[in-house]
Amino acid sequence: PRAADVVPVGATPEATMPSQEELEESGVQGLDMELTFLGTGSCLPTVTRGVSCSVLRREGSYWMFDAGEGSQVQLQRSCVRPGNIE
Repeated sequence: PRAADVVPVGATPEATMPSQEELEESGVQGLDMELTFLGTGSCLPTVTRGVSCSVLRREGSYWMFDAGEGSQVQLQRSCVRPGNIE
């Protein structure tokens, strides 16, 4: 890990994150992104739980990661449109 990713022992991640004002002063631009979990790791897909699968939306582009068995069913139930995935 990079030094910036390391959280000191006993500190919470929130305590080490820069404030909005600090980000604005540094000129760092935020990213427009959203992560949707379609499944969180069941070994067999069930009606209520799917195998691990995630969809990342970043600046209008959709990317699906770790799509396992049953991911299409979970995708149909989500707010993500299948035609948007690149």
